[in-house]
Amino acid sequence: MLALEPHLRALFEPDIGANQAMRFGNALPSFLDPLLGIAKALLPSNLQSRTPAFDQMIANHYSPGEGIVEHVDLARFEDGVVIFSFLSPLVMDFRYVGQASTSDSYSRDAFPEIENAKHIALLLEAGSAVCLSGESRFNWAHGIKETLSDEFQGRIITRKERISITLRKMKPNQSSEMNSIGNQDNATRQ
Repeated sequence: MLALEPHLRALFEPDIGANQAMRFGNALPSFLDPLLGIAKALLPSNLQSRTPAFDQMIANHYSPGEGIVEHVDLARFEDGVVIFSFLSPLVMDFRYVGQASTSDSYSRDAFPEIENAKHIALLLEAGSAVCLSGESRFNWAHGIKETLSDEFQGRIITRKERISITLRKMKPNQSSEMNSIGNQDNATRQ
């Protein structure tokens, strides 16, 4: 991580609220090459032969206490999403939402309320990765609560600054549309 940290930090300007950066297509930065190799190895064997394995990256900078709304990644992305978490441990929550919609909705309002829905809390240590594929990709929402500390198996984890890198593959009919948007630096995550 030490070699990656300056590259990751260069993607953001948190002092002015710029906490997100995106890359599409062939513009994935070369410093991500080690992560791309790890991410490809985490994919199920039936997805490892796709080329490229990933063509979209979103990087997020989180201050202590910040989270991300519960969501299922957009339908424009193929199966096999890999999330890397750096700098600080935290708990990511997963909730079963059933068969996902094919819409591009990102809001928790898009999910049906399932009585007694399964919930799993997963500790993401600094430097860890999680691969969402199959049922975990399409039928489970993931999110991070807004809190300054997490409790996990009786342990209190104080949140610090965190950077995440999410790698995805665009569906073929989505790639040209997203490439026309271009790459975004210094965006503000809503």
